[in-house]
Amino acid sequence: MLQDLSEGGARIVSPFPIKAGSPVRLDVDDSILLGEAVYCAKAEAGCYVGLRFEQCLGRVSDLQRLVDALMGPQPNSIPVAR
Repeated sequence: MLQDLSEGGARIVSPFPIKAGSPVRLDVDDSILLGEAVYCAKAEAGCYVGLRFEQCLGRVSDLQRLVDALMGPQPNSIPVAR
């Protein structure tokens, strides 16, 4: 569960520990955020995990529509509302 989100990172609550340095992917709205876990601390309901983002791909649905228009729908494509 997402607890806090900023331009460079986030804090989530995870049901299991995530080791610092582990790669992470966070899907938020129409964006994919890629980065790494920077800390993990025990919480009442799981673990607090701090994330640092290294890459952000925004407007994913627009990108998927472009790919579909150029190449036709792909077997593993993300369904996009039209």
